[in-house]
Amino acid sequence: MRLLTPEQALARDTEELAKTDGISLAEARHRMAFQERVDTYLQSVPTDVMENSFAGGEFTFSSTTGSTAVMHFKDDVPAAAKRGAPTGLRLRGGAKYSLNEMSARQNAAHQAIVDLGFTEVTSSADAITQKITVNVAQRPDRPGLRGEKLRTAALDSLAHPRRQTTMGARLGSPSIANEATPVSMTRKELVLREHPAGTRLFRPTHGYGGAGALVDGVQACTTGFVVRRNSDGVEGVTTAGHCERVTAIEENNASGGVNLTFPAPFAKEHIGVDGDIEWHTTTHDDFPRFWADTGTLRSVTGRKKANTYFVGEYVCKYGRVGGLSCGHIVSLSRSATLPGEGIDLYTAQNMIGVDYDEVEVEYGDSGGPWFVNNTAYGILSGYTNDGNGCVITFSKIQLVEKRFGVTVERA
Repeated sequence: MRLLTPEQALARDTEELAKTDGISLAEARHRMAFQERVDTYLQSVPTDVMENSFAGGEFTFSSTTGSTAVMHFKDDVPAAAKRGAPTGLRLRGGAKYSLNEMSARQNAAHQAIVDLGFTEVTSSADAITQKITVNVAQRPDRPGLRGEKLRTAALDSLAHPRRQTTMGARLGSPSIANEATPVSMTRKELVLREHPAGTRLFRPTHGYGGAGALVDGVQACTTGFVVRRNSDGVEGVTTAGHCERVTAIEENNASGGVNLTFPAPFAKEHIGVDGDIEWHTTTHDDFPRFWADTGTLRSVTGRKKANTYFVGEYVCKYGRVGGLSCGHIVSLSRSATLPGEGIDLYTAQNMIGVDYDEVEVEYGDSGGPWFVNNTAYGILSGYTNDGNGCVITFSKIQLVEKRFGVTVERA
C-alpha cells in the first residue's frame, strides 16, 4: 500500500479538480490555494461567531475574474470576523437568520410534514435566499393534503406544534425538529415540492478509514475515519447510522483485495439532529489513516469545523464500490427521512449536500470518508431527490465527535 504525503494528496485533489471543472492544472492549483486560505481563516474565527452569526458562504471560481467568496452574517458583520479575512473574501451582513437558525427552521418544517403522515420527505435550507424547500411524495390516502391545503396544514402545524414526538431521532437522541416550539413562517419562506406517490426521495448508499464494513459477511458499507473515545481512549471507526448490523471490518490491500476481516463491536448510533452517523470499536490496532482511493492511503492531519462549509467548496469522497470522486458543495443544510425497522421513521438533519452529477456514489459507499487533502470533512449518507435532480449528502465530522464523545485520530 502507498501512503501519500500531504503534498502528494494535494496534487491528487488538484488533478481531480482540473478534471471535474475542465480547467488547467495551473488554474486548479490557484483555486485550491484560495479555498485553503479561506478555510484557514474560517478555522480562526471564534466559535461563538460562527455558531450565532454565520449565515452561509459561497465560492465563485472563474477563469476570467479569478477566485472570490462571500460570507454572510446575521445582522451586522461581527468585528471578530473582520480580522484576518483573506483577499478575495467579502463579508456581508443583513441576513435575517443565522445558518443554525435556518437549519432549525428547516428541521421544524420537515418534521411538520412528517407529522402529517408523509414518509418520503427531504428538505433543504438556502442560506442565501433564506427560504426552506421541502420535497414530499404524495400519498393516495391523503388526497386532501395537496397544494395549498398541504402548505396551510404545514404552516398551522409549525405555529401550533404537537407535543414532542418520538419520531426523528434514533436511540433517544431528540432533534431540534421535535421540540414543541412554535415557529412563525410565511408562505413565501416555505417552498413545497410535491412528487407522485411512490417516488423515492432518499436512497442510502448502503483498521483504516475507507475500509469495507461487513453485514453478515458481505461488504455493505464503507468506514469513514478512525476515532478515539475521549473517556477511556478506546479506538474504533465511523460509518453511517443506517448501516445496521455491521459486525466486522475488512483489512484491505492496495490492489483492492482483502487481507483479513476482524470483529467491530457496535458502539453507538445516531440518526437525528447531527446527521446519519455510527461508530464501532475494533479488535485490531487502528491508525489515523484512510483509503482515498483503491491503492493509496492518506494520513489525517485535521478535521473541518461544523459551521465552516461553503457553497462551491470542492470536496472528495471515497467508497469501496464507487471509488474516489470529487465535486462541489451545493447545500449547507439537508435533511432526509429514513425508514427504520417496522413502521419507525428517522430524520437525519443538518447534512451537507454535494452536486450529484459530479460525484459517483454507489450502494456500499455509505459511511465512507469525505475529505480535502488530509482534512476530514464528513461521513457519506446517501443521496436525495429535490425535484431538480439528486444531491449527495454527508454528515459533518465535528458533529460526529460531539455526539459520540470521540475525537478523530490525527497523525
